[in-house]
Amino acid sequence: MKLKKLIIPVLLLIMFLPIMVKAEECNLEDISITSIKVEKKTDSVEEVSAATANGREINLNLNMSELGANIQYKMVVKNNSSNDYELDKKTFSVNSDYVNYTIESNDDSNIIEAKSSKEFYLNVEYKNPVDIELFRAGLFKDSKEMILDLAADSSVKNPNTKDYILPAIIILVVVASIVIKKKKEYANFALIIGLTIAIPLTVHALCKSEIKINSNINIISDEYYIFYIGEIPLKTGMTVLPAEEIEVDGYGDPVEEEIIFYDTYQETEEDTFIRYLVKNNVITKSQVGYIIDDKAYYLTGGGATKMEEYDYYYDDSIYFEENLNTITESLDISNCEINIDSESGKVYCEQDGYSIRGGTRGNFNTTLDNGMHCRVSDDGTSACQQGK
Repeated sequence: MKLKKLIIPVLLLIMFLPIMVKAEECNLEDISITSIKVEKKTDSVEEVSAATANGREINLNLNMSELGANIQYKMVVKNNSSNDYELDKKTFSVNSDYVNYTIESNDDSNIIEAKSSKEFYLNVEYKNPVDIELFRAGLFKDSKEMILDLAADSSVKNPNTKDYILPAIIILVVVASIVIKKKKEYANFALIIGLTIAIPLTVHALCKSEIKINSNINIISDEYYIFYIGEIPLKTGMTVLPAEEIEVDGYGDPVEEEIIFYDTYQETEEDTFIRYLVKNNVITKSQVGYIIDDKAYYLTGGGATKMEEYDYYYDDSIYFEENLNTITESLDISNCEINIDSESGKVYCEQDGYSIRGGTRGNFNTTLDNGMHCRVSDDGTSACQQGK
């Protein structure tokens, strides 16, 4: 019974075990990136400016022009502290849909030992293609800020022996006196309690640091869309950039009027417009666009075979079926007249302030009630006019 009565006091004593949390003197300046340089890269990667390292911050500025383009940097991380630091790659999460970032080391270890330096490799790869509609004049910017955490090893350490010699001696004297009095049932408890009190634990708090990576990636495409609402006719096959050098009359004379292109149809502030597919600064496809219920639809002009002896086109545009599907998707087909025979086809629709006309020769046009009119002809010539 006497033994049982001692259980609760012993448990309470253990609960108040003198555990001390000792905070380390964390100096963030102990961790630094001493150098970063290109280890290898593909030809489709260009450094707009050389990568820089300032303290624990890295800055990247790159152009990437092909899917699969990649570059590898070697960076040296210095640990000037008295603790080992571990680089936590799990925290290195990047929310880019197109560019992939990874970090590795030669020995597959993420530990940077105390008072030493370690080499790591930062890999950057253009992994997933950017939708062509996201490019602006052939450029898509993918700028990201990433954080890579580092933490010192946490540990449980015994305190200095000299700090606890006196408590240990006192406890041993008490235990000895109990044993001498032959109260053996208390001796074991006294011994446990004595040792517990005599050996308190010091838990060292975790020191943390981080590496910040600022990445500015320009993804470049030689194929992109531009938009146009001007009255000057432009044609498939024309060079469009720079705009001030466009030739439209076939005689090499530049356009006297200013030609303005837009990166998005929203910038035109019109519900009908022309969209050009441009590759290597040359128009490769001309489309008339229109908005229905806040969604853009496009009808492609041209695509028919030109007669050799006449400046005329056959009724065989490769885009007519696609255009007809677009019209039936965007408009109520009951508001359309569609006439297709074995040799030719025409379509005319009128709905919600729109009239749309087109045919199998590849000519399509849209007219709004406000007078805005855009057209793309069978030879790929296109333009817009207001009030005509």
